[in-house]
Amino acid sequence: MGLDSAREELAARLEEMATSTAIAGLLDVGRMRDAVANWPTTGLEEPDVERLYRFALLRAIAVARFVTKATGESG
Repeated sequence: MGLDSAREELAARLEEMATSTAIAGLLDVGRMRDAVANWPTTGLEEPDVERLYRFALLRAIAVARFVTKATGESG
């Protein structure tokens, strides 16, 4: 899967997550949406970019997946 298709899938997943009250109470879905909307094409090695995409965004997705599985909530 290329980055563009991953971005599209991630954007769709974020929209699903935004409907979850459990996730909305834990994560900054707006920040994640902004990150996906402003997907970098260069500078991936920059510390700020790495922190946002490699750490914050990926961890948020993992937490959201765990919460939806644990609560049985869709989103």
